[in-house]
Amino acid sequence: MNVRLTPQPPPAGDPAQKAAEAPSEPGVYLMKGTDGRVLYVGKARSLRKRLAAYFKTSVHADSKIDALVGRIADIEIILTRTEKEALILESNLIKRHRPRFNVVLKDDKRYPSLRLDLQEDYARFTVVRKIGEDDALYFGPFASAHAVRETLKVLNRTFKLRKCKASEFRTRTRPCLHCQLNGCLAPCCRDVPQEVYREQVQEAILFLKGRTQELMGKIRGDMEAAAGLLSPASAWISITFSGPRPNFSTTSAGPTRRSFMVSSMAMPGRISCIRSLSEEMMVAVAPASTAWRA
Repeated sequence: MNVRLTPQPPPAGDPAQKAAEAPSEPGVYLMKGTDGRVLYVGKARSLRKRLAAYFKTSVHADSKIDALVGRIADIEIILTRTEKEALILESNLIKRHRPRFNVVLKDDKRYPSLRLDLQEDYARFTVVRKIGEDDALYFGPFASAHAVRETLKVLNRTFKLRKCKASEFRTRTRPCLHCQLNGCLAPCCRDVPQEVYREQVQEAILFLKGRTQELMGKIRGDMEAAAGLLSPASAWISITFSGPRPNFSTTSAGPTRRSFMVSSMAMPGRISCIRSLSEEMMVAVAPASTAWRA
């Protein structure tokens, strides 16, 4: 779910007038000096009430506020849909601008994100609290650790990517329980072609970016392609990972232990699953923003 942030052009006049005319909605405000630099970043459930409090009296209990108000030349407002979204945006803006009057949130609290390193041959999702200066993909930040755990649970249930750490991946000799439950392709101990695994990775990326229509269209295309390989008497496509590339063949004998069996009739159910999971993500565990950096 993408957050729709609405920058509001400040009304004409001095900062006190801008504060009085601010909307009574949740959002974030940036107080700037005469040189355009951000002096302070704050969030509020009602921007009008919060900003008006700065200019109601000429003397405040905290001398720091008096020093701040005396330097304000402009106020920029960004509206959010909820106070929680405002909280996350405030944290990100403080880390970006590092205002001199913000004494907290510069380095302390970090919201969790999902990291995916596409440089790995068999990439997996990990939970991180710091956005690294690398070429990995980051999805987030999420409002809470519960939200990111629920999202990761959805990903692990839907896409057959590896869950094991690098040390386990290098030393494992037999498939784990995830593979036995059809939740992983088991590249740790099976000859899984990288192009097959990358397809699962790309589907997961489309899902996290909210491009579910494109993802469902891709699955429908796979369904039609699979149906074209089947004769009227056939019910299964056998995909055997015994060489550098998967070996596709049709069979009416049903699934076997040595082959990955894909039923073309299962494709519509997968489309329905993607649609329902997308709606679940939007309601329950949606991040504050998606695709942090590509």
